[in-house]
Amino acid sequence: MGACYGQQHEQKLKRHRGEPSVKLGIVTAIRGYSPGLEETLASVALSASRAKTVIEHVIVNGGPRDDNLDMVLAQIAPESQFWRYRLHQETDESFYEGLLNGFVALEGMDEGDWFGYLNAGDIWFPETAKVISALAQSGLCDWFTGTNTYLSHGSVPSLIKEPFRYKRHLLERGLYGRRLPGIQQESTYWSSHLHSIIDWTSVISCGVVGDADLWRQFAMYRDLYVVQALMGAFQMSGEHLSQSVDYRSELKRLDNDEISIARKVRDAVSVAIEFTLWRIQARRIRMQFEKNFYFAASTDGQGWFNGNGYRLLLHGA
Repeated sequence: MGACYGQQHEQKLKRHRGEPSVKLGIVTAIRGYSPGLEETLASVALSASRAKTVIEHVIVNGGPRDDNLDMVLAQIAPESQFWRYRLHQETDESFYEGLLNGFVALEGMDEGDWFGYLNAGDIWFPETAKVISALAQSGLCDWFTGTNTYLSHGSVPSLIKEPFRYKRHLLERGLYGRRLPGIQQESTYWSSHLHSIIDWTSVISCGVVGDADLWRQFAMYRDLYVVQALMGAFQMSGEHLSQSVDYRSELKRLDNDEISIARKVRDAVSVAIEFTLWRIQARRIRMQFEKNFYFAASTDGQGWFNGNGYRLLLHGA
């Protein structure tokens, strides 16, 4: 607790001195040129400039470097005071090995900074960096996710789904994405504390469901918060690991065969209840029972509040 308060105090001092109080480390893993990469980079650059939040962005290329990739990097906006990017060239055997290489390549990250990753084609909304920064500086949580947004052809937002809630004991068994709606990675961000406990050997060994293993590891330590805000958008066109035939079946690998029959029965009942609540989107129920872990948008447009009355304001709004 003392470390948490000390971290918040240091952040307040930085804000008082006019310094950025939190940095964001973002990784985009590719294999050569990937369609939509330019949109991804441009959206992060814009959001960083609006929030005045420093973002270190590593594009890690695990495949051959080609002319198309060089052309994209030459055409995107130059680095700014708040958005710094670089290409890291390192051969990898899998997507999650590429992510690990990218996170290792991030420079200047400190305790108190936050992390996430975007696939080529994913985009941020203009205020995304502001939301991440506000939540990061609040000290209330170690990871959170926003509203799920899907892009159709032409990067048009075509489907928006607000997550209901995520239960830690079900995340630990990989049941989200298999029996319940999954977590959208482009809307999910985590603290340096959680980043330090990631077992990357486990993530990489899980193959296409490495993201679910990442969430499983986080859930062993902290609750996942939900914020009612558009954070990132998922490009539905193209090939994605989560849309592969093997994804749902591979999620079973995260399940622990040694858990008791009683636990399996309790979890089965819990899944049935959660599935129903997700379908009806029972906001009043959520605000009553999940008031610590859910931030609803305030009607004055200045931020969010939770069921305990805590008000989270957007800096610079």
